[in-house]
Amino acid sequence: FFFQAEDGIRVLVRSRGLGDVYKRQQILNFILSFPQLIGVIKCPKHRLPALNPGTLRLECVHHHFTLINAFLRIFGPTNEKQTVTMLLLFQALCCVAGLLWQYLL
Repeated sequence: FFFQAEDGIRVLVRSRGLGDVYKRQQILNFILSFPQLIGVIKCPKHRLPALNPGTLRLECVHHHFTLINAFLRIFGPTNEKQTVTMLLLFQALCCVAGLLWQYLL
């Protein structure tokens, strides 16, 4: 529950469901990016992983702090299809965990 101000009246409103879950899963990406966002670490123009043309695999760039690069740091170089599939699975699991947290706890 949270309070929402409409026309100067504070009303108790239930959660909006998936929108709230989506906001929560973005917290991890924000935490990973925070050092670059505040200027402690230089932030490049783009922070995508590097494609190795010899192996056609995505490799993490160690000074780019994003969820994709964190995934590649943990699981190693993968092709684009594997990376996308695993990240979508991770996002789905985050949504399920957020919904369970929202409605069961």
